[in-house]
Amino acid sequence: MAQLWLHLNFFDIAAGLCILTLVLFVSRRMRSQQFHLRFPPGPKRLPLVGNLFDLPQSHEWRTYRKWAQDYGWDVLHCDVFGSHLLVVNSAAAAEDLFDKRASLYSDRPQMRALNEILGFDWELAFMRFGDGWRRLRAQFHTHFQPAAAVRYRVTEARAVHDLLRRLHDSPDEFMQHLKHMSGEIFMSIGYGIQVESHNDPFVNTADKALQALAVAGSPRGLILDLLPFLNYMPAWFPGAGFKAERKNWHNHIAEMANAPFERVREAVANGNGEVNIAATILQQGRQQDSAVAERLARQLPASMYLAGMDTIVSSLASFLVAMVLHPEAQRKAQQELDVVLLGKRLPTFDDQAELPYVSAVAKEILRWRPAVPMGLPHSVVADDTYKGHYIPAGTTILGNVWAILHDEDVYTNPDVFMPERFLDPSTPDPEAAFGFGKRKCPGRFMATDTLFIAIASILATFDITPSGGDPEFLDRYTSGIISYPLPFKCSLHPRSKV
Repeated sequence: MAQLWLHLNFFDIAAGLCILTLVLFVSRRMRSQQFHLRFPPGPKRLPLVGNLFDLPQSHEWRTYRKWAQDYGWDVLHCDVFGSHLLVVNSAAAAEDLFDKRASLYSDRPQMRALNEILGFDWELAFMRFGDGWRRLRAQFHTHFQPAAAVRYRVTEARAVHDLLRRLHDSPDEFMQHLKHMSGEIFMSIGYGIQVESHNDPFVNTADKALQALAVAGSPRGLILDLLPFLNYMPAWFPGAGFKAERKNWHNHIAEMANAPFERVREAVANGNGEVNIAATILQQGRQQDSAVAERLARQLPASMYLAGMDTIVSSLASFLVAMVLHPEAQRKAQQELDVVLLGKRLPTFDDQAELPYVSAVAKEILRWRPAVPMGLPHSVVADDTYKGHYIPAGTTILGNVWAILHDEDVYTNPDVFMPERFLDPSTPDPEAAFGFGKRKCPGRFMATDTLFIAIASILATFDITPSGGDPEFLDRYTSGIISYPLPFKCSLHPRSKV
């Protein structure tokens, strides 16, 4: 009798599971055919797992652009265990969805690897769309709108001059010098902290947090959003191994947000704090809501640092790669600088109008090798349709920044580094490099200022040449949220003995 009961019990469970699976299948099928619509085109899906085995593991921006070309459609659909992923591969589609329908397409997915496992939930770029995001975004606008960003140019120029001295003294360590420069800018503006000349603890902590960001933002991290059940599996379970790495980074991430803020809060309490963003927000909070002000003062500078440091370093590293690979562009930019500066001084922001080719080099870097080639994922808050295709609520959407900035219908010979294209006023600026819609990077004005003054100053001061080996091997990049050139060598020779 017991064996019969066990057999019947198992049969009931199996039958129930079959019925549940059938109901879910039919329900999903009905939703996908709402108003007789289908999903946007994409690779053929397998039963249950969908396109799990089709998703690219590296340099995904190239794969997605090829799919767009293969399917003749600029919005592609993938499905992984019923979770939907769309990839937008054209500026027109990005504008239609992220800009014109911003109320539907401005949310973020859960981003479990970044927010839940590693604790990056204080970062503006990763926050869900809501009141907390709006408050922080409003503060960003206050401190980083174009008129406000001009205030930071003195700090940016000072840090770039320090960079030039470091490049002169130890040119082989250029990547460390770029990181130091970026850290110097953000720690000064955000917290009023002057970093140490070598081995600064704040810069080192931020660098470790950024290493965690690189891994969490890779396809390994995205898979946790497409397959949320992995978040509850033990670390040894296939695909869940990322969780085991959490303890290596979690403390660095928390320290990045907390340590410099605590120094500012103590200084403000003692009445001797320097003028900086965190101190300004805390002081304003005395007349308003101090708890909200403290949270914003903790979040904003750390968000600025995290979002800006890696992207600026990546772009300047790509600049060095471009100058080695394209010496003719380097010569043109230096000739323009020599006419304006006469070899007697360093460039300033006031020279920018007279340096159109140098400005074009900075724009072409953003277009040619965008630091965030796949952007950050958006999420759809309600069912929608686009050009006769169905987009269900909860779909994760990626804007393929790299594909948009390599559209041959917009940028002639898009794979070629050609600053001259931006001397034509009809050529659109590489705005996609900073994201889309309401989630566009609010620090982009400060970022472009820093990029210009650093590029102009380095070109005025140094000749950038290959350092042995085949220069073509320089043009190799990592995958993930932030894409970096793989470790490379180049030589920087002073153009003057002064």
